[in-house]
Amino acid sequence: MNEARIVTKPQRTTSAWIAGDIRRLLESGSLGASNVLRSERELAEQYGAARTTVRRALRRLVADGYLVSQPRQGYEVAGDVKSRGALVAFVNDSPEGPWDWNQFQMHFWTEFQKIAADSGHYLLAVGVERRSPEEMAAHLASLGVRGVILDSDDPEMGAGIRAAGLPVVQVDAAFPGLPAVTQDNFGGAFLATAHLISKGHRRIAWLGRDPHPLRNRIHFTERLGGYTAAMRDAGLDVDAELQLDRRGQGPEEGAEALLELAREGAGIDAAVVFWPEYSNAVGKAISAMASPPELAVWWGCLPGARENWRRAFPERPVPAGIAWDFETLARMALRSIEEQTGPGALAAGRWLVPAELVPGENR
Repeated sequence: MNEARIVTKPQRTTSAWIAGDIRRLLESGSLGASNVLRSERELAEQYGAARTTVRRALRRLVADGYLVSQPRQGYEVAGDVKSRGALVAFVNDSPEGPWDWNQFQMHFWTEFQKIAADSGHYLLAVGVERRSPEEMAAHLASLGVRGVILDSDDPEMGAGIRAAGLPVVQVDAAFPGLPAVTQDNFGGAFLATAHLISKGHRRIAWLGRDPHPLRNRIHFTERLGGYTAAMRDAGLDVDAELQLDRRGQGPEEGAEALLELAREGAGIDAAVVFWPEYSNAVGKAISAMASPPELAVWWGCLPGARENWRRAFPERPVPAGIAWDFETLARMALRSIEEQTGPGALAAGRWLVPAELVPGENR
């Protein structure tokens, strides 16, 4: 958008209207394939709208295949990118489009963008938005993508995309017959539990989120398996009462169940809590306890998780926890796409991102 335009706005400017105006310019040829759009700030001034509104409009155009977001460069017209043959779609199974993704989904998308740019790829953000696997595959093919990074709990979605001939790699989930990249849930859970055992704890509870009836249960089953293996490796009993599987219950109910267990006569002296939302609820619940159980948590890949705990619970030491590197996951996923399109393509397999134990803080 190299020339100033007077934009006649409707009574109320919306992201959909802005997206429609830019789409009209693209389809009319006013913006060619060599163009890079102005910054969000300049577009906000042009349309008389907030930057957040403009950002939602641009995300909508990215999802529709008109634009590609280039980190630190702006938004490039997708037609030029398609001709380079390096276009990859990041597909999230959110029922909403990328303009309405939550913080965790946007973190995934933003980090994938950075790694894709470093690797010479161009990335589109696409939401499933209630499309069937067949509709999703047709939509992706119409965008001209050469590979798909899929973050979905639906095994039929990945199978449908792959059946259409598009290379696909599943991330943060794993299903038979599909290449996948996930964090090492089992190894991380084993490390965290073994850490508590090494500190002399013997009555260690496990608090986890069972997503049943969802089909993506690898986080639950593998983290429970790592905990169980560490306990048995140390010769400790794995009592059923110590395994708090919160099926269909929220974080607050899980935290209360853990506190009830800690108050009982037999009691517990430690607990592993492997979902961030449950960790936060437990941290809040134990704040009033004089001698709370020692925790080991799952920090995951989100930046600032330990700092957030420190701010939320300044009276409690930051617990030990498991962290994994998102950059490694992103690079593995892109490499999987490349290996599926190259000569001698590899069969479906699963790659694990190593889990690391981050020590807690002693006070």
